[in-house]
Amino acid sequence: MPSISLWMGDLEPYMDEPFIQQALAAVGETVVSVRLIRQKGTNVPAGYCFVEFSSEQQATTALSRLSGIPIPGTQPMKRFRLNWANSGAVGGASAPPGAPEFSIFVGDLTPDVTDYQLHDFFARRYTSVRGAKVIIDTSGHSKGYGFVRFSSEDEMKRALVEMQGVAGCGSKALRLSPSNRSSTGGAGGKPVSIQAVNPIEKYQQALEQHKQLMDCVQQYQQYQQSLIMASWQTYQQQQLKVVEQDVEVVEEEAVEDPCDPVDVDAMNKETIAAYNSWIEDLCSSSFGPLEHTVHAFTPSRELS
Repeated sequence: MPSISLWMGDLEPYMDEPFIQQALAAVGETVVSVRLIRQKGTNVPAGYCFVEFSSEQQATTALSRLSGIPIPGTQPMKRFRLNWANSGAVGGASAPPGAPEFSIFVGDLTPDVTDYQLHDFFARRYTSVRGAKVIIDTSGHSKGYGFVRFSSEDEMKRALVEMQGVAGCGSKALRLSPSNRSSTGGAGGKPVSIQAVNPIEKYQQALEQHKQLMDCVQQYQQYQQSLIMASWQTYQQQQLKVVEQDVEVVEEEAVEDPCDPVDVDAMNKETIAAYNSWIEDLCSSSFGPLEHTVHAFTPSRELS
């Protein structure tokens, strides 16, 4: 069975053949060979290589499994950027050297979407797909958008209509717009790195970055609100504990009555005894009833 090669790009100058083979072995891939491409005359690495696999099945599995994941041993982190050495090998039509390419902008990509997944999602529907690229930042993380290249302008226009809002590539629906850029394919169908960026694409990228920034601001505001609520709840709980402790102290302390205790029975007895003594004194006095007194002092007739 003939061997088949994958193109591997975005290589740093320190990434030579042994480094790439060791990195592939670290992620479980045994390859036939690695051929690093160098610039003619200077012998400086051109930033890409070709990795040869023993079978098409092995190459397909590696392309699907490795695209977009971190490359072991890279600092700062770099991710595998893989494609078919001949981009027409995956359901695509091989374009002759110098043929134009047409690109579309794909937004709202989730962080898990890789170059291969984006390429495969469109290549299964359009035979003229030449490649796909998810744009990443300097730390190797997806910026949430990318580009898909077509060799057919008609299929590119169809894709803009038919794939708008379609789900299935990541967890969000795709947001498409024309990128208004075209390029010319390299010899042998090798993936082409497009350097020129027009104003519309710059605006799209700036709009996407602004959206991501606003999402970060919203997440930060929610985080701040959660901190404030947590601090307020902690303060309330502390104040509640202080109040409960004060109540416990008041309940434990005995409250003294400032007045002397009153013996009601003894006071009643004293009052009744005083009243009885007064009655006895009254009865034993020399004063009799009023009627006896009046009768005793009525003048006699003789005196009258």
